Amino acid sequence: MTKEGFFFALKRKNRCLLKMLFKAFNEELSKMKVLLKENIDRLGRVGDIVEVADGYGRNYLIPYRKAVLPTEENIRQIEKEKEKMLAKLAKEKEEFEALASKLEDTSITITMKASEEGHLYGSVTSQIISEFLMEEGLNVPSKWIQLDEPIKEIGVYNVLFKMPHEIHVETKVWVVSDTED
Repeated sequence: MTKEGFFFALKRKNRCLLKMLFKAFNEELSKMKVLLKENIDRLGRVGDIVEVADGYGRNYLIPYRKAVLPTEENIRQIEKEKEKMLAKLAKEKEEFEALASKLEDTSITITMKASEEGHLYGSVTSQIISEFLMEEGLNVPSKWIQLDEPIKEIGVYNVLFKMPHEIHVETKVWVVSDTED
């Protein structure tokens, strides 16, 4: 917009144009920068300095301790916390990798009652596999065990374990018939 156009709008009191200019001016003023203390979806990660709407920062992020104003002291403190968190995550990842190697070496054999045709009376679910692994001394929650559908027949099945830190392990599960002689 040229100077002449701006003054023309002022002289004619073009309300629409004035409202648009006022809104643009206020949007410039109503932004603030904050330092994030935790990961927030679609905004940023810990330690990022992001620009947010003034109200969002004042009314939500800062009071709920999700962000602070980016002073030098706050930046140093967040960096220290970030280093501690990264060390903790690295330790957790090592533990999950050790568990994954144990899972690869573990033989999972589930015994269930079945018909002569090989159909199970019931089914093998992730919960049953998890309980079996708990008895073996491996703490594996059932939500890590990925079964497309419960196992309903005798056989050998590949089961995927999706653990935190993007660690994936595939293990064979043998489902055998419980034969009582």
